[in-house]
Amino acid sequence: MVLDWQQMLTDGRQPAISSLDSASDGAPKELQHFSLDEVGRHAAADDCWIVVRGRVYDVTSYVEEHPGGLLILKNAGGDATAGFHGPQHPPRVFDVIDDFLIGDLTQ
Repeated sequence: MVLDWQQMLTDGRQPAISSLDSASDGAPKELQHFSLDEVGRHAAADDCWIVVRGRVYDVTSYVEEHPGGLLILKNAGGDATAGFHGPQHPPRVFDVIDDFLIGDLTQ
């Protein structure tokens, strides 16, 4: 089934991602909690964390592979939700991001 992710976002829905809290062996992943200040200390190409919908991702190993080049650094160390859900990203981006999840943003 192909998701019309752009329509989902317009409708205020987000795709269901069931594997976010599972480790590669299927066991629940132990997620840490980070403040936005902590995330902000990781804002470089060689140490790049982003926040998407309250989840924290360490995308350092993906920076050089990012199809948009260094544009991934635009929101490094901060909230990248708007950019992540932009029209430039194909639906598979929702699956790829799972691999980089390290925790949740604290309120």
